[in-house]
Amino acid sequence: MSEKFTVAGTTLYKGATKVRFANDLATRVKTLVKNGHDAIELFDLPKPMAKPEALAFLATQKLSKVAAEAVANKASEYAPKVAKPVTKAAKTVAKAVTKAVTKKTATKAPAKKAAPSIAAKAKAAKAAAAPVTVVTEAIATPVANAPATTEDVGVA
Repeated sequence: MSEKFTVAGTTLYKGATKVRFANDLATRVKTLVKNGHDAIELFDLPKPMAKPEALAFLATQKLSKVAAEAVANKASEYAPKVAKPVTKAAKTVAKAVTKAVTKKTATKAPAKKAAPSIAAKAKAAKAAAAPVTVVTEAIATPVANAPATTEDVGVA
């Protein structure tokens, strides 16, 4: 909730006119004079008001030209912000930019050389291996404690 004030007006301080808010007219005027303010124009508000309401009230009062400008500038700070309408041309441009960016990022990078599969590696290893000689001759000398025939081993 915004703070409520009972006094509002303008003062000139070091060449700049500013809008002032307070709750006690006498104390505020005394403080402003003590601090070197000039052209003090303060008004008792008809009821306690928030800053935007007080600024609307001040706009209806008879103020100097400089003070009226200061009130108008301060009131613009409290005005609601209005979004600018989007034109058809702006929408078209935004759509084109989005499409171009999406297309550019969606392009594929150059393909890297694929790693060889396991089957290809096995085939290459087989081809590179030294030829294996298969021995099919029977051993001439018997091995100690070896069975004499395959039947003795239990092989069918």
